Amino acid sequence: MTPAELFNLLVNPLEKDYALSWHRDDVKSTASPEEERQRLAIDHHGIQWNAALYDDDCLSAVPGSHHRIRTDAERKANLEGGEMPGAKVVRLKKGETVFYKNNIRESLPSMLSDFTRC
Repeated sequence: MTPAELFNLLVNPLEKDYALSWHRDDVKSTASPEEERQRLAIDHHGIQWNAALYDDDCLSAVPGSHHRIRTDAERKANLEGGEMPGAKVVRLKKGETVFYKNNIRESLPSMLSDFTRC
């Protein structure tokens, strides 16, 4: 384990809200297309791992987005909010897990305000 590794445990949304807007774990949302291309060319060995403690459809991701820079429409949604083109909701049943590349475009909406879904 290196100091650069990061672990998060997102639990108990009834007491503390948690949300993530559209992002990549290692590319700033304000990165230029060239900066984004350079960051994506770096071979990262990390993965993201989400495990559902209950039926959960809070995670959204854009499949294949870790292989390419954002389109103009994706960049606009990333910077200004709104619907992300190509986004898919990841639906997990209690006990299921999903692994994915850390530079895929992903989001996690507010869990407190929408707990009936999340």
